[in-house]
Amino acid sequence: MLRRQNVDIISLDDVPLRLSEGPLARPFAVLTFDDGYRDNIEYAAPVLRDLGAPWTLYVVDEFANGRGSLWWLDLERAISTSEELSVTFDDGVQKYLTRTVRQKHTAFRAIHRRLKAGPEQQLHGAMDELRRDLGFNPEKRVREYCADWSELRALAERHPNLTIGSHTLTHPILSRCDARKAEAEIAGSKDVIEARLGRPVRHISFPHGDVASAGAREFRLSRESGYETAVTTQPGHISKSSTTDLWCLPRVSINGFHQTENALKALLSGAAFLPLSVGRRS
Repeated sequence: MLRRQNVDIISLDDVPLRLSEGPLARPFAVLTFDDGYRDNIEYAAPVLRDLGAPWTLYVVDEFANGRGSLWWLDLERAISTSEELSVTFDDGVQKYLTRTVRQKHTAFRAIHRRLKAGPEQQLHGAMDELRRDLGFNPEKRVREYCADWSELRALAERHPNLTIGSHTLTHPILSRCDARKAEAEIAGSKDVIEARLGRPVRHISFPHGDVASAGAREFRLSRESGYETAVTTQPGHISKSSTTDLWCLPRVSINGFHQTENALKALLSGAAFLPLSVGRRS
């Protein structure tokens, strides 16, 4: 569809140059995938190879090592397999009915929102308790869902159109981290991934990436750490303007809610984002 609409699909490496060409240059798009999930290798990579489309995969060091916590997936699983769920927050225990599909969706949104808004200690404490109660092994889930370093190296060798970027060391909510940890997550992940793959890492995606998860400090740290671009999940199109900040780029989310051609056309047109400021500044 992008190509039918005369939109060039380009590498992230080419974004700064294309933005410098001014408003009369051809429109372009960049395809990005977060977290380093194995299904990117199994399903996305062959399609993108056949289409000759450049793409970027952002990886988390801890996930590629088979460790860490895909807590949002564990929360989904906990809700899907329960008829009632108790979650321990810092101010007490909250119970949620999860019998019907509607109740499950409501519970997920409420718990997810509250865990993200609070301190990391509360998030991981609550999820550790849920996993113990339900017998979940978080690292088993990481190994099941995320590609390891050998798979990522093989992928990079087979796909010259692939750019691998950083998604931090442990996938934290960066805005909840102190200054030292935030810097380690952003700058340290660049060094680690470069050492693991033997290739430069020029781009970073902020975990979660919404306005509450990454802000001015994270944008500054990504610039100072030597990244050429940094992407958020804040919705919008990139503005071909001198005010475009390469370290807080917006993205359009194409997911299970946008599978119709008309919905996709609306997102690609930018009409849905006109009220938003797409030339964001840090």
